[in-house]
Amino acid sequence: NFDAVATWNGVQAGAGCQDVSAASGGFLSCEFTGLTANSAYVISITKSITGGNYGNGTSDPFTLTVSTEPNVATITLTINGGNTTLQRVSAVNLVATTNVAGVVTFRLNGRVIKNCKSKSTSSLTATCSWLPSVHGPASISALFNPTSNLYTNVTTNPTAILVARRTSRS
Repeated sequence: NFDAVATWNGVQAGAGCQDVSAASGGFLSCEFTGLTANSAYVISITKSITGGNYGNGTSDPFTLTVSTEPNVATITLTINGGNTTLQRVSAVNLVATTNVAGVVTFRLNGRVIKNCKSKSTSSLTATCSWLPSVHGPASISALFNPTSNLYTNVTTNPTAILVARRTSRS
């Protein structure tokens, strides 16, 4: 049997593997959870063999740098609660939901929407109220720039919208 433990600055980090049964001649794996990506940990494996005169002991510690496969930022875009037929010069609510903190820039036909640039995420959501001044078919997308440099920027696919002319003035 063996235990595998990760430590950082001498303190156990995350969850390692405790009392794993090792089969003769077989390879077993151990998954560490709760570790921070791109951080160096010291890994120690302790064996304890019962029955026979094999001895017990601890391996020489070695350093392992933890990384992820890869850090992926995600973003989803919701326009007016899912209603993509909009009225010209009527408030439209643009909402981007992300998986990490950052800023979002909303775009109409590839161009930045005025007053909808670099909107900070709050609870992983960025919002912008927009008054369309155009009419006809168009597309809206959102560019997400995560705060952490461990993540790359990501852009939503364009969402098709239709901006109808206002029919009444009130």
